[in-house]
Amino acid sequence: MNSEYVKDSKFLDIYPKEWKKEIEVDDCTILQYRNLEHFKYHMKNIVQRTDMKCGVSYKKALKDMLTGVPVIDVDNYEVIKNSVKNNLLKRGLISETLYESYKYDVQGDIVDVAKIIAEDPNCCLVPNESYKNYFYELYINVSYSSGVEDSNVRDSISKILATVELLEREHIYIKITLLDTSLYVNDGSGKNHLLTIIPLFSHRDIKNIRTMSSVLNERLLRKFMFALSEDYYGDDLSGGYGEPKALTHAINCYNIDEVELASSIINQVVQGGTR
Repeated sequence: MNSEYVKDSKFLDIYPKEWKKEIEVDDCTILQYRNLEHFKYHMKNIVQRTDMKCGVSYKKALKDMLTGVPVIDVDNYEVIKNSVKNNLLKRGLISETLYESYKYDVQGDIVDVAKIIAEDPNCCLVPNESYKNYFYELYINVSYSSGVEDSNVRDSISKILATVELLEREHIYIKITLLDTSLYVNDGSGKNHLLTIIPLFSHRDIKNIRTMSSVLNERLLRKFMFALSEDYYGDDLSGGYGEPKALTHAINCYNIDEVELASSIINQVVQGGTR
């Protein structure tokens, strides 16, 4: 096992309580990264045995992730995003356009440099209309069977990211946390389940297809999660990479219905009292 490996962690109370039973905590190895940078740092220190999965070498995939190269075609994403937008608009889940007018004040997130130089205390721009911000944590499970095509994963992830972008325009800010859940047999660890958790993007991170798809794409499972399993289990990983396992409150990264996803998020933040 690589010396830089994230240590086995305990199940935290911040995660849905249903997971305790679903992953059988006593029979589960839990690997938790602090953030995306922590995950990237670790990936630099390991390799993949079968190097050309997804039609790209581990070295090339790693370089793309580290340098923020988008894996999902941007033009194709815009087509999918427009379709998602139209579907959400038809059902009244988002507004056509959210225009904001601004005024100057002494506090705010946007500053006017000229006013700062002039020592004008009213140097900050704030919206004329007061909007309430809402927050949601989206868990994306990237475990899926070998029969799922890479193109299916890319298109579904495009729908997820488009939905996130559109909801954030509505002041619903979304934290994206990645999950990899697998059931292992004969892994030599004494535990049959593996749960990996990686916080990818915070509520306040700027989210666009270029930054998000450089990490969230089909390579995440078939390059990096597979390499992680190989490194963690070593020669004990004799029975393949395991079987995918679904978790409550976590969406899969294929066969996504954007209307169902947006409705679920909106209903939870409204009915849950956080919206």
